[in-house]
Amino acid sequence: MPVVEPRVVKPGFNARVYAVVRQCPAGHVTTYGQVATLLGSPRVARHVGFALAALLRTDEPVPWHRVINSQGRISHRGDVHRAQEQRELLEREGIVFDERERVDVLRLLGGHPRVLEFADAYLGQQRGALRFADIGERIERLVGRSRAALPQDLDEASTAERLALARRLAAEDVLLQALLGTLDEATRRLLEAIAVYRRGVPADALDAAARAVGLAWSAGERSAAVRRLESRTLLTQTGAGEREEDGRARTWTRSWMVHRWTAAELLPDGGAKAAHEAAARWWLAAKPLAWEDGLEGVEHLLAAGIDDEASKWADGMREHAEQTGQGIAALALCERMVEAFVRPDYHGWLWSMNLGDLLLQFGAIHRTQRLYERAEGIAKDLVERDRWSWLLQRSLSVSYNKLGDLHRGLGNGEQARRYYEDDLAIAKQLVEREPGRSDLQRDLSVSQERLGDLHRGLGNGEQARRYYEDALGIAKQLVEREPDNYQAQGDIAIAYERMATVDPNGAAEWLTEAVGIHRRRRAQQPDHAITQRELAIVLVQLGQAQGRRQDHEDAAASLAEADALLRDLDARGALEAEYRPTLDIIDRLRTAAG
Repeated sequence: MPVVEPRVVKPGFNARVYAVVRQCPAGHVTTYGQVATLLGSPRVARHVGFALAALLRTDEPVPWHRVINSQGRISHRGDVHRAQEQRELLEREGIVFDERERVDVLRLLGGHPRVLEFADAYLGQQRGALRFADIGERIERLVGRSRAALPQDLDEASTAERLALARRLAAEDVLLQALLGTLDEATRRLLEAIAVYRRGVPADALDAAARAVGLAWSAGERSAAVRRLESRTLLTQTGAGEREEDGRARTWTRSWMVHRWTAAELLPDGGAKAAHEAAARWWLAAKPLAWEDGLEGVEHLLAAGIDDEASKWADGMREHAEQTGQGIAALALCERMVEAFVRPDYHGWLWSMNLGDLLLQFGAIHRTQRLYERAEGIAKDLVERDRWSWLLQRSLSVSYNKLGDLHRGLGNGEQARRYYEDDLAIAKQLVEREPGRSDLQRDLSVSQERLGDLHRGLGNGEQARRYYEDALGIAKQLVEREPDNYQAQGDIAIAYERMATVDPNGAAEWLTEAVGIHRRRRAQQPDHAITQRELAIVLVQLGQAQGRRQDHEDAAASLAEADALLRDLDARGALEAEYRPTLDIIDRLRTAAG
């Protein structure tokens, strides 16, 4: 390894290095760069190392082992024995190394993630050589802005005590306040505006936030302000970026970001709502919208207090994530929105329900129940305040349905019945208010079918039949109103299928009616795989009912048609895996029938 000779430095340089290093007390470390900065020459960090290496040729008492590199590691410069000796000396003083042989420099310097940068930037504006004690003295002048309490006998404090105080204050806000104090008012306003961004953004995003707080700067003025902030380490560059806008790819070579600790200290109230709204518009302007950009936009909308739009954007993102199989991403988004909407309002209801639905898919039954019950409580309170709101009544109805389904799945039939009956009461009330609305009529029929399903599962056949008959009556009315309505036809077909389950003697007739409707629906959408599959499944049920009635010829025809429909779907790759066993069932039924 070639030896790098130190450049010529001013006479007395080594002595000045030793004087600074002696002030680093036991149990603490500093870095070559920090020592160089305190000497007033930040670029001579390497020469600090040379000066300490020269101690091998002297007997000067200097705690050289307390100086390490900026990564928290020992720089042995090829001398392994010297490095081992340094580590042993540090460990005796209580310094701990991690598994990667690094010292936690930041913790030893006060825990502030940017204390070195702040100190360097602050001291870099001063002239002349500085000592650790000088830091303490200068910070003391600013202590009125600090949250820390100073000891009464500071004048008699030792250098080590002053150093400890300097570290403690640096871990808070004093050095930051010192840097902020060097800014003109307009640059400070720019900093506060762009501090709302949580990720690096290009110049036009900075401009958007600046305009939102009333700064109408030219590009040159903005660039000058950015340079001022960068020179004080209040703003950092974060690299290039790209996204699609107006159908074209747009790239930028530089982005900027205010450090998050700085932003938190600078914006105790979260920042100007106008700046957050401008930031949201910038993030959400992209086409198509990246998931991470959408999250940023939603966060800014929340910070700006634009709750309705934030909830709408987030709900659209949730739906997309679920539809594309990104359940974990959807779950994290729902968790965040529940945290954001803690108030007992409609958004609090919506996101409690959304999160509960997702958690149910992951099998988290008990937490799902708590969320559903929270949503139910919110909806009840909202309905009490506004009994004429269809949206709020509908929300409470959904809560009852979800809780009913949950308890039914857990085997709590009586509890499920109570929830379903509460839902039915709301559905009837809404229909009475607006009898001409088909959507409310359909909701009522669904509520009746739910109760019918529950009673059928509990063995209450007659009770189930009454609910199914009521649902069928509504379905017939809706089809009479809109005979070509695809959904209405599907509803009445399902109503016929349910009637077949509680009327064994008339099952074939009910299912024949259902098959006729499914045929008409398929004629409307001949290439629709789900419609074809639904027809096939009902034909299987019809074939079974006909077989029980000894109508073997009709049963064989129904099963043959069902088999042909399903095999056609399978050949096209359009038959879902869960329905493939139906082909085996058909084969067994046809074999048994001879």
